[in-house]
Amino acid sequence: PSSFRAIAVSCQLLGETELARAYADSLLSRGRMRLQRVPEHYRSVPYRTVLNPYLDISTAHAVLGDTAEAIAAAQRATELLPVARDAVRGLDAVWNLVRVYALLGFEYLLSVTSFWTRWQFRHDPLLAYLRGNPRFQRLVGRG
Repeated sequence: PSSFRAIAVSCQLLGETELARAYADSLLSRGRMRLQRVPEHYRSVPYRTVLNPYLDISTAHAVLGDTAEAIAAAQRATELLPVARDAVRGLDAVWNLVRVYALLGFEYLLSVTSFWTRWQFRHDPLLAYLRGNPRFQRLVGRG
């Protein structure tokens, strides 16, 4: 990986928590700095210059475990550059939102009040590919 974002996520997935957090801290600083460089009147314009800082910020918060901030920044990116406006870069924002939720894990979905239950995780056909994963099995196991 050649970017803070990719390295932070890779370290997180490899279980290198301290290294992931270090890269996420750098990524968060870079995202905030990039956002500050965008002139105020362009910060709400749906253009990719504004997208990249939010991708950095949301990924950094996800790696750091800052759930609300990660989701808010990822959703902001999808609002700023919707697929209807830009089918290529808009999908980057949507993909980033998916990645943020994946980094936060299914544990997050089960930790908040919602209609999602362990039963649904065990039986939803869209999640069938995860059923052989030991982590997923522990998460949705009975008890």
